[in-house]
Amino acid sequence: MQLAAGKDVALREITMAEIPEMVYNSNAIENSTLTLRETADILLRDEIKKDHSIREIYEAKNHTAANLGAPEWHTRQCGAQPR
Repeated sequence: MQLAAGKDVALREITMAEIPEMVYNSNAIENSTLTLRETADILLRDEIKKDHSIREIYEAKNHTAANLGAPEWHTRQCGAQPR
């Protein structure tokens, strides 16, 4: 079955829209103090509006990298190709 054939852009946009909520829910289980909005701001806009621990920020970013695939996320965030 090829439901995704020719729909790469749409599927990527849907995935990117769902990532902050998935990361937020996963990290909330581990007692993260980041809200859903703060998680989205960190992941999608690289904005930190409140004083949070660096651990929570990296935890959100690393969780995203693991879910998207580290090479793709690294390229998107850093503009550099991983080795």
